[in-house]
Amino acid sequence: AAARAEEEEMRKKEQEEEMEWKRIEEARQQERERRAQREREHRAEAKRKARAEAEAAARAEEERLKKEEEEEKERTLAEETRQREREHRAEAKRKARAEAEAAARAEEE
Repeated sequence: AAARAEEEEMRKKEQEEEMEWKRIEEARQQERERRAQREREHRAEAKRKARAEAEAAARAEEERLKKEEEEEKERTLAEETRQREREHRAEAKRKARAEAEAAARAEEE
């Protein structure tokens, strides 16, 4: 009877140890899963952040190019306006000179 009780006690102890190992292994597994989940979330967040930064950079580049294009249009328009003004002044000078010469000839006659 004592041997049977001792055997029963040993079996009980082994079962308890086995249960304890199972709990420890389960806790380790849960921790590995939590760590893996955090890592996946971290990578996804890093991807979202990188995508957002790339989109912001693309928008900024588009804005810069659009502004550059507008400035170029303004410079071209201003240059064309200055050129027309120069041509207009030159034409006015030619007219004035021609009129002065015609008046001088009329004066001579």
